Amino acid sequence: MVIAVQVNPRGLVIVANRLPVEPAPAAKGAVSWRLAPGGVVSVLTSVFGNEPCTWVGYGQDSAPAQAGAMRLAAVPVDSATYERYHSGFCNSTLWPLYHDAIRPSRFQQDEFDAFEQVNRAFTNRIANIAPLGTCVWIHDYHLQLVPRLLRQQRPDLRIGFFLHTPFPATEVFSRLPWREQILDGVLGADVIGLQTPGDARSFIDACTRITGREIVGSAVRVGEHTATVGAFPVGVNAAEFAVMSIEPGARTRALRLREEWGSPRTVLLGIDRLDYTKGIPQRLRAFAEALHRGDLDPRATAFIQVAEPTRDTLEDYRAEAEEVASLVDEINHQYPATRVVYYLNRSLNPKELVDFYLAADVLVCTPLSDGMNLVAKEYVASRTDGSGALVLSEFAGAAQQLVSAWQANPFDSDALRRAITGAVNAPDAQARERMNSLRRCVQVEDARAWSDAFLGSLRQVLRPENLSARGRCGGSHARDHLGSQRLCCTSDKDLT
Repeated sequence: MVIAVQVNPRGLVIVANRLPVEPAPAAKGAVSWRLAPGGVVSVLTSVFGNEPCTWVGYGQDSAPAQAGAMRLAAVPVDSATYERYHSGFCNSTLWPLYHDAIRPSRFQQDEFDAFEQVNRAFTNRIANIAPLGTCVWIHDYHLQLVPRLLRQQRPDLRIGFFLHTPFPATEVFSRLPWREQILDGVLGADVIGLQTPGDARSFIDACTRITGREIVGSAVRVGEHTATVGAFPVGVNAAEFAVMSIEPGARTRALRLREEWGSPRTVLLGIDRLDYTKGIPQRLRAFAEALHRGDLDPRATAFIQVAEPTRDTLEDYRAEAEEVASLVDEINHQYPATRVVYYLNRSLNPKELVDFYLAADVLVCTPLSDGMNLVAKEYVASRTDGSGALVLSEFAGAAQQLVSAWQANPFDSDALRRAITGAVNAPDAQARERMNSLRRCVQVEDARAWSDAFLGSLRQVLRPENLSARGRCGGSHARDHLGSQRLCCTSDKDLT
C-alpha cells in the first residue's frame, strides 16, 4: 500500500557543505558568529532563516546549535580530510569539470576517497537527526553521494537534491573516472533539481548514456525507485533587496561612492568572486577596447570591479588574481590623466552590496559559465526606480529568464564591447522598459517561488506505508512529526 505522508515544516532538513554561520571578530575572549557569505547561504537563509528547520553542514563542535529559528547540526571532519575533499575533489575536480572544463580537472583517487568519506559523515549525521518521513533537501556538487547513501539508511525520508552549478555535456562529464558513482549517488534522490532545462537535459542524457537507466519522460528508473528530474531556477529575495534600496541613507551612500570614484557620468560595475569562471579579464578587455575605440569617454566613465578573494590556495585562482590585477594596472596606465578602473579585492556585506548596486548605471555580469548568477538578479531587484541596465553573459543560467538584458557571448570580445556600449548609450525610455521587464521577472520568480516549487514536488512523493511507520529508520533522535503542509507551486519539468 502507498500513502501520502504529510510533513510538518518543522521537520525540514537542509543540507549544505557548510553551516550558514562563521566566526566574527569580537572582543578578546568573546565568541561571536555572523551569517557566512555565499550564494547558497544567502538564498536559503532568506527563505528559511526564520523558520524552525534544521541545517546540516560542515563545522566543528564549537559551532552554535541555533541560528535564529534554525537548528544547526555540525558535521565535524578532520582538517586533512576536509582539504582533500574540498580544495581537492570538489574544487579541483568537479568545479572546473562542471563549468565546461574551462580549466583542466585533477583526477586523484585519494581525493575521491576523501569526498566519499565526508559524504558518509554527512549521511550518518542526517540519518540520526531527521524526523520520520520528513523532507531532506541536499544542496550542490559537494554532496552528490549523499542521496543514495541516505536512502540506504533511511528509506522513509523524502530526499531532494539541487545542483547550483551547471551540469556539463555528457562528453565532458564522461571524463570523470567516478562518473557512475556520482550519477548513482544523485539518483538516490526522489526529486533532482537543476538550474535550467538544458542542465536537466544534460543530466538525463548522462544517465541514459553512462548508466543505461530507463528514462520515462523526466523520470529516471533505478530499480523500484524513481528519481524525477526538473528545472528549478533559483531566485533571490527580491522584496528584501527592494526594501534595503529605499531605506533612509541608501541613495546618499550611493552618491558618496560615486564621488569617491571621481563623479563620472557613467559607472559600470562588476561584482564577482575572484574565480576563473566569472570572465573578469574578458570584460575588462572589452571595456578597454570600448575606451580605445572612442565608444566610451575615459574622462566620464569608471569601471568598478569588486572581486572577492576565494580559494587562493589553488594555483588557478592565484593565476587569475594576478591576471586581473595586471589588467587593471595596464588599463589605468593608458589613461594617466584619470582613473578608469577601480579594483576592490574584498567582499561586500549586504548593505554595501545594495549601495554599490544603486551607485552603478550598468552592471556587467559576464561569466564564462554559471549555474544561475544571483548578482544579476540582486542588482535588478535593487533598482526600484526602474533605472539602470544589465549586461549579461549568454552562458549564465539567469540569461534564460532575464531576456531583456543586453546579452553577449563573453568569449567574443567585440560582441561584449557592443553590449556594454549599447547599455551605456541606450535611450532612457528603452533602458527603463528593459529594466521594468527584468524587475517583473525577478519579483515573480524569487527565492520563495523557487523553494515552494521544489519542496512542493518533493512533498508529493509517496512512500510505502511500511517504510513511513518504521521507527527504527529514524536513528536515536528521529520522531514522527506528522502534520499538514500546503503544497505551493509546481515546477515546469518540460525538458523538450
